Amino acid sequence: MLSAQLCREGAGAPTIHRVVNLSQTGACIARPRDLRSGDRVEIAIGQAEPVVAQVVRIDGDQAGLRFEQPIDLDAARQRRSSDFVPRIGAGWLAERQRVFR
Repeated sequence: MLSAQLCREGAGAPTIHRVVNLSQTGACIARPRDLRSGDRVEIAIGQAEPVVAQVVRIDGDQAGLRFEQPIDLDAARQRRSSDFVPRIGAGWLAERQRVFR
C-alpha cells in the first residue's frame, strides 16, 4: 500500500493519504479532506521527488490529481525511511510562503 504526503497552500502540516491509483502523470488518493477541484497541491509519494499537482476531480471519498511533471514510478513505489522529514514549503509552496514573511 502506498501513501502520499500532500501539502496545501495555507493548510499548515502536510496530510497523509492512501494512494488508490498511480501513474507517471497522476494519482487517485483517498480521503481528500477539503480539497476542491482546481486546487494546486504539492505531493510526495514514496522516494519520488515531490511534484506540484492539480486536483482534477473529487468523487466521494477520493480525489484525482494530475501532476505538472511526470514522476519516477520506481522511486514512488519505494517506502520512505522512518526518519523522513517532510519538505514542507518545497517547490512552489516555498515561494508562496516567502511572500507572507
